[in-house]
Amino acid sequence: MKRVVATVAAAFGVTIALIVGFRVDESGLAVLVGVVCGIVAALPGTALSLYLWWRERAERVRDAQRVAGEARYPVYPPVVILNAGRRADPWVSHLPQAVPQPREFVIVGEEEHPEAAGTR
Repeated sequence: MKRVVATVAAAFGVTIALIVGFRVDESGLAVLVGVVCGIVAALPGTALSLYLWWRERAERVRDAQRVAGEARYPVYPPVVILNAGRRADPWVSHLPQAVPQPREFVIVGEEEHPEAAGTR
């Protein structure tokens, strides 16, 4: 059955091509040849795009199946151990507080006067 359908389709295509080829003038035939050549030239790019799309889709399905398989098992949170190192010295808090130092301010772009340099 498939062979009969393929033969009929091929015969129909050849018949239409012959009828159009004999009835169309030269400029119309040139347009038809250009269209056919354009379609044939686009086939490799289209095939490559379809292959890449199919491969990406298959990869996405595979990832979804992997994630669904992992969801069946409980996921334990990561264990973080904080180690403070050595114990803090208890006597440090009993030392006298440091005397606050005078603060110095420097304004960027200000010209420095020699007489005012030591009075900050």
